[in-house]
Amino acid sequence: MSLAKQTYEKWGKVQSASLSLAKVLPSPLQVRMEYKVKYEKGDGLEWFIWNTQGDEALLLQYRNSPDSETPAEQK
Repeated sequence: MSLAKQTYEKWGKVQSASLSLAKVLPSPLQVRMEYKVKYEKGDGLEWFIWNTQGDEALLLQYRNSPDSETPAEQK
């Protein structure tokens, strides 16, 4: 939650968001998503990596960057 708070303090409220990338990796089962986000203070990317086991999902990684940057996992 501290990363979400830092993102809010840096960028302000979310004005809109759209899914720009979604991948499912089979072993171990991971879901990777990237959203293009319009905030009060500019445009950015939010990158999520979820690990799933059975009915549970665990957030492994969250990143936020300006829209012009691409997370290292996607390069």
